[in-house]
Amino acid sequence: MLTAAHWVYLAVVVLVIVGMALRRGVIPLCIIGTVVMGWVYSHNFITGLKVLFNATIASATTLLGIILIIGIMISLLRLLESIGADQLFLRPVQNLFRGPTSAFWGTGLVKGMIAAFVWPTPSTTRGAKITTHVVQPSSIRLEKSRRLRPLCE
Repeated sequence: MLTAAHWVYLAVVVLVIVGMALRRGVIPLCIIGTVVMGWVYSHNFITGLKVLFNATIASATTLLGIILIIGIMISLLRLLESIGADQLFLRPVQNLFRGPTSAFWGTGLVKGMIAAFVWPTPSTTRGAKITTHVVQPSSIRLEKSRRLRPLCE
């Protein structure tokens, strides 16, 4: 049997989905929803506020390690970028990009390999930046050489 807390939970989930669809901030809605769910479940407003703090502690203990690792990986990737290791790493791959199609698929493969060996979230954003710096000059050079070539040879 569904209780009032279940219905509040369902209403909050629907409101969060609607808020995301409308591109509105959903964090205040989630905070209010958590307090209301605790209040409805325990029939005590103070306990509803305690639920909010307990939920924060529970999520921090679960996610803090992941957040810490992502922060360390981002700093290591920025360090590699600052010493130029990103350019050195991608220099052998640069000659593989001969046109827009190969640049598109090559960039995807390079980003996929970086994400597989380093870390998915930060390496994908850094990998896109790194591969763009390498692919863009090659693509521009290739496009200029195509424009300069006569149509019928």
